[in-house]
Amino acid sequence: MMLPGSEVVVIGGGIIGSSVTYYLAKRGVKVALVERGDIASGTSSACADGIQMQTKTLGPKLALALESLKLYYGLSEELGYDIGFKRDGGMITAQTEAEVEFVSSLVNRLKASGLEVYFLNSKEARELQPALSERILGSSYCPSDGLANPLKITMGCVMAAKRP
Repeated sequence: MMLPGSEVVVIGGGIIGSSVTYYLAKRGVKVALVERGDIASGTSSACADGIQMQTKTLGPKLALALESLKLYYGLSEELGYDIGFKRDGGMITAQTEAEVEFVSSLVNRLKASGLEVYFLNSKEARELQPALSERILGSSYCPSDGLANPLKITMGCVMAAKRP
């Protein structure tokens, strides 16, 4: 079943469906978005706003995450809607020697794959984030990590897709 006047029907008005709808409309495709409830009323209303590169496994997941990150730069301006995107960095803290080993090893693997990420000792971590506990022995720091509001992204995509 096609909706009158549409070439493509996207089912699901969450962040994925709304972004697919937007990018199709941007390319001139006559697209209809169908959602059984309110826009962003499902998973997109309950998911976190974190954009973390350093939590991705090496290979295709990290590569896709890095490509995804590129989309966020300038997306608020493109959509004409503030999506709450901030790139303020992220940390994975370590409180035990075993955790230090794990985080340090993770940093080395991610660095080798080309991600900008650092291992910080206890003092450096607290200089960057003064509220950290004295028990923190070290942490990773990835400046690419940040935030974007999934509800705002969804609404921004839907509204932009409606524009002529």
